[in-house]
Amino acid sequence: MTRFFRALVAGMAAVAVCAAVSPVPAQTTSLPARGAPAGMRSIDDAGGGRILIGGLGSVGSGQTFRAGLHRISGYFSQTLRLASVVRSTDGRITMAAFDARLSGVPVGGVALTSYGSGASQVAVVFDVSQRLPRTLAGLFTHLQNLPPQAAPQRGASPQHSSGGASLQAQIAAVPTVQRTSNDGTVSINLPADWQIKQFAEGSIVADGPDGAEVVEGLSFPMVDPRGPAGMGIRVPYDSDPASSYETVIRALAQMSGHPAAQFVSVHEKPVAALPGFNGAEVTGTSRLQGKLLRFDEFVDVGPQGPAGGWQVAVNGVVAPDDRFETDEPAMAALFNSYRLDNGRRQAQVQANIAAGWAASRAGIAHMNAVTAADQATVDASMRNARAVQDGIDRSTAGFVRYLNDSDVVQNASGAHVNVDASTAQALTTFDPQHFRSVPVTQYVKGVDY
Repeated sequence: MTRFFRALVAGMAAVAVCAAVSPVPAQTTSLPARGAPAGMRSIDDAGGGRILIGGLGSVGSGQTFRAGLHRISGYFSQTLRLASVVRSTDGRITMAAFDARLSGVPVGGVALTSYGSGASQVAVVFDVSQRLPRTLAGLFTHLQNLPPQAAPQRGASPQHSSGGASLQAQIAAVPTVQRTSNDGTVSINLPADWQIKQFAEGSIVADGPDGAEVVEGLSFPMVDPRGPAGMGIRVPYDSDPASSYETVIRALAQMSGHPAAQFVSVHEKPVAALPGFNGAEVTGTSRLQGKLLRFDEFVDVGPQGPAGGWQVAVNGVVAPDDRFETDEPAMAALFNSYRLDNGRRQAQVQANIAAGWAASRAGIAHMNAVTAADQATVDASMRNARAVQDGIDRSTAGFVRYLNDSDVVQNASGAHVNVDASTAQALTTFDPQHFRSVPVTQYVKGVDY
């Protein structure tokens, strides 16, 4: 193992120990005996705990961890609950602390996968939860000294074996062309007669010549209609992967102007998922546009956000039911070759988030500017209205004085006095230095009107 891998192991060991139950009773339940999953070895460590290890074969870097979890699904009597996930910067190593049950006994440990061209590996180290803090270091030491494991004959993609020659041999014989998305986030080996429909932002959708389809890295936004308005498929929140998958497929058919898909059979097998997500392998058949299709999908349903939105991630294969086994090698060749450049994808996500925030700030600034301009216009209109009204009030006051034969006179101290017209004329005529007649335009508001 590499130095980085050893450091990552040590770090994840600390996480797992912190997550484990600290008190260790005098007598701890032993691990129940159980045969290893197909294609894996089971090794009981002398110091306590167990190791499961096996090869994954030609699995794309973006699917290694999922393929590893799929390999051990069914071994534990309870779906793994992942407490934390750590991935190396190049995406080749992924580790996750977990807890589960083995024949009813609480266990905890670490699941890890390492990607290598044609030589990907999966390993699980675990023990009874209460004993894990004192046995985990020894389990990792034991794991580091084990030789690499050969992959089993079967591929790691969702599949239904058709018998005959091994699927691995059939996959290897499929002629493919390596393709990389324009944004550099995804690369795949595309079968020669397949067409790409979507190939960017970590996702790929490709179609075969007879209606087969491979989907990887695709996520569908959902929004609860009972919450605030938002972009996405509007349905009440549903954490079940199988029913969520049916909802997505029906919605896509409707948006494409096709009749709703009719699901003939649906089977759901829970698989480990990221913290907060519900994961399952969903298989079965459906009828769409008169065609009977068989599907094998990994579906992950995310938690609902505070605004009512969530994500449904889908990775898997679909083909006409009578062509599924024929198309399986090509579908598996494409599915297993999926490679995600985590560094590019994360940088892309960060750039999208930054662009979103910048657009939001620009939008807010524009709204503020428009609001300020609108307010300035309103203020100017109000000032003009007040000035017009003030002029009307002044003129009215002057006209009323004219009717009443009175006038406003200002004395030497600047005070305004309302007097009859004859008195005003006498004062301003005989003592113009101390008295003057005030014109309507100089009336003082609140004094003269």
